[in-house]
Amino acid sequence: MIRTALVATLLLMTACEGAKDKAAAGLDKVDKATDKVVGALDGDDLAKQLASAQAAIANNKEPTAECAWFSQSPDGRKEGHLTGPAGEFKQLCTFDAPLVSATRAVVAAEKARAEQPQAPSLTECSSDTWFQVQRAIDQTMYNGVTRWVELKARWAKVCPDAH
Repeated sequence: MIRTALVATLLLMTACEGAKDKAAAGLDKVDKATDKVVGALDGDDLAKQLASAQAAIANNKEPTAECAWFSQSPDGRKEGHLTGPAGEFKQLCTFDAPLVSATRAVVAAEKARAEQPQAPSLTECSSDTWFQVQRAIDQTMYNGVTRWVELKARWAKVCPDAH
């Protein structure tokens, strides 16, 4: 909106002078200045959302809103490996957040097994959350990460018949 107002004002000013080249040069300057401001604002938003998501993970909560925001951001739509804060955010949303959900499922199953050590099966071992996260992480580059491998081993121990 700011860009449109600036462009319209610049066009009106330069149209009065009849200087087509001045208008083009002015538009280039406005575009560069606007891109710089917008880039800074996007960077600030990314930093704020990332900090909020990290706080959620630290409290064993899923950063659902933050990850939804990131998935709609220009960086979130990029394919492949990302670096810097965007790369950190991508890992947080594709690995760390699902790991929180999977850990909750394992803890629930372990608690149930401790309460019923001789039970042939446990409802908790049929967790949709576990199977969704397992499918998602096993198809990513994070499938060999130690935290995930250890969590899968805990699941296999408490739910040996669950596939």
